[in-house]
Amino acid sequence: VKNYEEDASAMTRIATWKAGINMFKEHPVIGVGAGNFNEMFLYYRPSDIPYGGQGVSIHNMFLQIFSETGSLGGGLFVLVIAASFISIYRLNRRNRKLPKNKRLNLSMPNALRVSLLGFCGAGVFLPGAYYSYIYILFPLIMASKKIYSDKLKVLKV
Repeated sequence: VKNYEEDASAMTRIATWKAGINMFKEHPVIGVGAGNFNEMFLYYRPSDIPYGGQGVSIHNMFLQIFSETGSLGGGLFVLVIAASFISIYRLNRRNRKLPKNKRLNLSMPNALRVSLLGFCGAGVFLPGAYYSYIYILFPLIMASKKIYSDKLKVLKV
């Protein structure tokens, strides 16, 4: 995009991201309240970017969480995502310690990890903080971690 300043869609996205940052700066601990970004947008939109109106969406899952729930909610959100990735990493590491003929097929937890990675990547450009998909992935990841951890315990790894 050569002249993004002339594109209303691009400038609305920039305005929403800056408004989210402004909300977080002004309310760093608890945010402006879950689900309140759309209503609060006009109060925090930069005055030099006159794009976007009432009800505009932030189009960034992480900025949405941090602006609406502050560092407490945003930190918890990132912590749950990080814990999910770490748990699958540890499963893979434990599995690699087994002889090749005893290793488990970890397709399910690794597929869930890729799904979570894809959702987080898309979340940088989509307002997916309250979409149910991510909240289905977390329990599936933890369940698969428990199942495969138990299997690895039996194999003494």
